[in-house]
Amino acid sequence: MLIDKLKSLILSRLSGRKVNPSGWMSLNCPMCISMGEIRPDKRKRGGFNFTTTNVISYHCFNCGYTTGWHGGSVLGHKFINLLTSINIEDSVVNKLKIESLKEKDQDIVVEPERKVNLDWESIVLPNNSIPISDKVDKKVLAYLQSRGKGIYENWDFYWSPDTYMDLNSRIIVPCYFKNKIVGWVSRHIKPNKDTTPKYYVNVQRDYLFNVDQLYTKDRKYVILVEGPFDAIGIDGVGLLGSQVTDTQAEFLNSFNKKIILVPDRDRAGKKLIPSAIKHGWAVSFPDWDKNVKDVADAVKKYGRLFTLRSIIDTIEDSSMRINVLKRQL
Repeated sequence: MLIDKLKSLILSRLSGRKVNPSGWMSLNCPMCISMGEIRPDKRKRGGFNFTTTNVISYHCFNCGYTTGWHGGSVLGHKFINLLTSINIEDSVVNKLKIESLKEKDQDIVVEPERKVNLDWESIVLPNNSIPISDKVDKKVLAYLQSRGKGIYENWDFYWSPDTYMDLNSRIIVPCYFKNKIVGWVSRHIKPNKDTTPKYYVNVQRDYLFNVDQLYTKDRKYVILVEGPFDAIGIDGVGLLGSQVTDTQAEFLNSFNKKIILVPDRDRAGKKLIPSAIKHGWAVSFPDWDKNVKDVADAVKKYGRLFTLRSIIDTIEDSSMRINVLKRQL
């Protein structure tokens, strides 16, 4: 039975294990760093429990990581991440996942009913917005062109002469969903870090930039990035920030595509990586020049095709490898 194989594998990876009276088998939690803790657990605050028939439970009293598996169910993302973090090989985990699918009663599978269907209402762009052309403010036009052809030739950008929120010094990026405008992002061409926000964002809850790309059936990958210019550069999906909500994650996973996070090379980008591990996504660490800070920079320097190829070629699925490479950002 699969439960016996899982128990045997887990026990083989737990050296110096200690069992308390309630049946919890303590170990140094391997997930604390990926969950945002500064230091690894050295006080054995994680624990497995096998006392319930046909059930494996795990909980860490330090970082709060909780997961488990019971007979007749498919191995979930969090449980798989835990298995790879205690050094069970990816090839072995894949075989276990296939075996769990075979054991599961297919009549109980309700995956299509769990699909998250998000929708957003139409809104208008700021007052007096016009498509960017040679008729707009020359500095604004020059800034947009400075982002490279891979950016400015692949989206409909706008500009407004309105001075409210310095819109006359901003690029307005419409946010679309099913051919309607449902939000907008404005990027200042020369922000003062102390007084002028780089971005003003007017989007609805849980919106993902370039969300329509998810509905392209022949796409195997979804490249998940932070900013709108990153998403435009490679026709990816943008979080419009450095956080992902559980609703967004469930929505993304419902498309059954391989999600690949490409974080910015900064502190905010590092903070996104634990979310990728949590939700079972891959992370890419392309070997770009040090002055290339994000996907948009890469598209400008290398072009779209090379950037995409470098992302696909450096995909990491192992949470352990992801955490090692994260330190290099």
